[in-house]
Amino acid sequence: MGFLQDPGPSQKLAQQYGIRGLFSPDIVPSLQPVVLIDDLTGGLAQIPQKICVASFGEAAVVGEVAVWRIETPPRVIARIDLIMASGSSNNIAAFFGSSFAVTPANAATETYTDGRLRSQGRTPQCQIVSDTQVATLAANDFIFTSSAGATTPVPFRPGWIFGRTDGENFDFIEFQVQAANAAIDVSMQWTEFDAQVVR
Repeated sequence: MGFLQDPGPSQKLAQQYGIRGLFSPDIVPSLQPVVLIDDLTGGLAQIPQKICVASFGEAAVVGEVAVWRIETPPRVIARIDLIMASGSSNNIAAFFGSSFAVTPANAATETYTDGRLRSQGRTPQCQIVSDTQVATLAANDFIFTSSAGATTPVPFRPGWIFGRTDGENFDFIEFQVQAANAAIDVSMQWTEFDAQVVR
């Protein structure tokens, strides 16, 4: 019988229980050895969860549109889980790539929700920057709706995956309010993964 070729179980054994290398449980021949590598009862995983949140706002500027960008560093994959936006414009465009002539100047404060990561002083690897500018996005890959003039933002749960695994390049998703002179307040939640373990 050949060895199991999936690296997932060995990674979980090493991360959660410190078991490394090959091992053979001693057991009576009439029983089949079984190793549980996950909590199957629905409890929390032993591995810290890289769930990230950030909130920011851009004031209205005459003749300019509010923009923001979330970017992954090399070898990080991210999944956008939730976007909530409210302001003075209904439509927000998204572009999967980088088109801004100048990188937006205002960096949002980001944090991990998992206290095991915060206690180590760790912060999210993705970066969110925002600003206003005259130029518009190079293209609109997707348009979603915020809540214009309302106090309750509209939740949008895209589940978008982005990032690069080639080790040298960043990846971006850019957003733009579809009207000039429109303020916007945004909250975002995303989850980060190591590119090496995402297949």
